[in-house]
Amino acid sequence: MAVLRLFARIPSHAMIRRLAAAALLALFAGGAIAGQPSEEIAGRLAQQSVIVAGQKLDVATLRAAYERRQYRPFWFAASGADGSARALHAALQDASREGLEPADYALPAIAERLNAPASESRVDVELLLSAMLIHYSADLRHGRVAPRRADPALFSQPREIDAVAVIERVAASSDIQAELRAMAPANPPYRRLRRALADYRKIVQRGGWQRLAEGRPLKPGMQSADVAALRERLAAGGWLTVESATPELFDSGLELALKQFQRSHLLEADGVLGDKTRAALNVSAEERLRQIVLNMERWRWMPDDLGEFYVIVNMAAYELEVVDAGSVRLAMRVVVGKPYRRTPVFSDRIRYLEFNPVWHVPVKIASQDLLPKEIADPGYLRRNGFRIFSGWTEEARELEPESIDWQQYRGQRLPLKLQQSPGKKNALGRVKFMFPNVHDVYLHDTASPELFDRTLRSFSSGCIRVEKPLELATLLLRDTPGWTRPEIEIAIAGSSTRIARLKAPVPVHLTYATVWLGEGGTLHFAPDVYDRDRALYRGLFNS
Repeated sequence: MAVLRLFARIPSHAMIRRLAAAALLALFAGGAIAGQPSEEIAGRLAQQSVIVAGQKLDVATLRAAYERRQYRPFWFAASGADGSARALHAALQDASREGLEPADYALPAIAERLNAPASESRVDVELLLSAMLIHYSADLRHGRVAPRRADPALFSQPREIDAVAVIERVAASSDIQAELRAMAPANPPYRRLRRALADYRKIVQRGGWQRLAEGRPLKPGMQSADVAALRERLAAGGWLTVESATPELFDSGLELALKQFQRSHLLEADGVLGDKTRAALNVSAEERLRQIVLNMERWRWMPDDLGEFYVIVNMAAYELEVVDAGSVRLAMRVVVGKPYRRTPVFSDRIRYLEFNPVWHVPVKIASQDLLPKEIADPGYLRRNGFRIFSGWTEEARELEPESIDWQQYRGQRLPLKLQQSPGKKNALGRVKFMFPNVHDVYLHDTASPELFDRTLRSFSSGCIRVEKPLELATLLLRDTPGWTRPEIEIAIAGSSTRIARLKAPVPVHLTYATVWLGEGGTLHFAPDVYDRDRALYRGLFNS
């Protein structure tokens, strides 16, 4: 070796020369695969495309990582796979803990090559381990599928990762499994779902539960074998923990457990086993497990930090919460978009509020909703406080509704502008919460509060109607001078539109989660009103 010849020229004791040579050899061996194997890594990554065990590797990212260490390996020593290689392989096997698929990370191919003596096999598994670590970290940090690929109405912005830094950090760690676990999303909803996933895996491993047979409705006071089957089903899912001396009797304890199940599945909590409740009970444990996995994927698209003080809407739950320093300060029911006018998923910031707002009716709603009402009931627009303009420009003239031949626009895009004045009949109610966005979606009060009494509340044209608008306004404006609750009430008592700008914009997150943990740790499952679970399932498993 050239380096050894160099040392041979140095006038020194023979023993010193031998010790120096041994030290250099140990340095090469301890620094991973020395000499030729490092050249093999460089040569392999010089190629335009690298495929190992059927996996097409991300050559550009791998090249960037290995260039920074002169193409020395991360996972192999001269004698073969070191402990970090085996630790990484073991940690990737634990991917199901995060709702990921271990089969996605080439684990059998890695295991097969870990003990292979051939230099080529070592290079294969070296690159494969790094590539699968990148794959895993990307799946964990920003999801296995892009939001817009799963659904065009999803506008989440997944977090980015520094893949090179990930490889370097994990390879240097003394606890690789802990390092991988630390990569998981830190937002509280994701972590709660991870616990629920572990619980439901245990239920599935125990065999899940039996389907309930079709039959007549079961009510409190009834006694039959079907009641005993219902009792078994609720116990298998953890809803009923107290045994009964008469399992065939529909007693008060069973009624209470059934009501809790109904509330947690957005069903009418009447304590009666009817068709809808029976259908929800007959969803298998395996399917519920998959639903949890789907919703963990959604939370990977969200930021770890939702904000110190923020508003979050779960469309699937028809709920809004205001969270302050980790605690829910205000909760309320909401009405969201109809299934054919789905409210989009995105995050923004509430910047100002409008009291006594004017509703500038979007063309689509004017054409498809209001025009047919005016045709069927002449005078509808005037009675409900609408003004009509010849167009959307500043020069547009105001028109009398009676002077317009509405029939000529039937089935067409209405070229006129409709504007509803402030008042009791205004569709936006007394206050509008604005976060200007390309979707023209916002939160607002409503002239139809009776809809909040419905269990499933998808009735709007895309915007979100809130149950407690004044309480929400008061909380959002808490740091804004001149807008106390009495001052808000004075503003809405008038007839003019007033704007209140928040002292600091407040993050607002419009989400769609069909599984979540509620108060007391109760796991809730919502109907997939927008069919987004199905779309996400296709994106995850049928791509």
